[in-house]
Amino acid sequence: GSNYGSGNACGMEYKAGATANALTGAMVANTIAINAAGASAYVEFWIQTLTLTGTAGWTFQLDPTGTGSSYVTRLSELIEMGDCVNSKSIDNRVAVFVLLETLKELKGKEIPYDFYGVFTVQEEVGLRGVHVAAHHINPDFSFCIDTTIAFDTPGAKPEEMVTKLGDGVGIKIMDGGVICDYRMVAYMKEQAAKAKIKYQMEILPAGGTDTAGMQRMATNGTIAGAVSIPTRHIHSHIEMANKHDIRGNIDLLKVCLENLATYNWDFK
Repeated sequence: GSNYGSGNACGMEYKAGATANALTGAMVANTIAINAAGASAYVEFWIQTLTLTGTAGWTFQLDPTGTGSSYVTRLSELIEMGDCVNSKSIDNRVAVFVLLETLKELKGKEIPYDFYGVFTVQEEVGLRGVHVAAHHINPDFSFCIDTTIAFDTPGAKPEEMVTKLGDGVGIKIMDGGVICDYRMVAYMKEQAAKAKIKYQMEILPAGGTDTAGMQRMATNGTIAGAVSIPTRHIHSHIEMANKHDIRGNIDLLKVCLENLATYNWDFK
């Protein structure tokens, strides 16, 4: 049944908790081992699993070295459907794209303060990268770029949708980890209106982004906000975002950076 630890170049393994259990008939319908060799091949199979827990499950292994250290990611090429792009891991590759495009469009422009564009890591497992960056840079103002839920699908209630594809860039009010400074929310709305950028307000009741890490971990505190890209099917292999919303994120981030020093940040 199981080829776990046998060093096969291509195969399937099963782990249950801390113990590498052999496969049994109760777990799979067919316990014949799967082996593959050659330049290319495919295997089609059905798996029946019973009573898997949070510490047990299937992993798929592609490891020519036989060390058991390399794993295959989800297969999902970027495709276009009308005004939308679809792929795995749009969360958060699209934010990298937004920041890169913003930096390109700001090239050669005078910004009257120190500006840092930061690409952080391990947001999904504890905001680890942004904690270090915020503590080190200690910004006065900060903008997070991230995806947010667009649950605008049949049967969803209005209060469940969070955002909708095609309704514009999301301006974050709050999520599960942060309540944005009301001055930042007002500033972003004002900049969007002046530049005629389509926007929608984002209230994400659960989950979070690097916005919280920036707000909490800057040594002196920071006025933090977020430009959010509405995305359907987040954390799946076929996430979807709207091209116009993405363009709106670039536009809003750019004008917010350009005009930051001209706004009255006094408490009102």
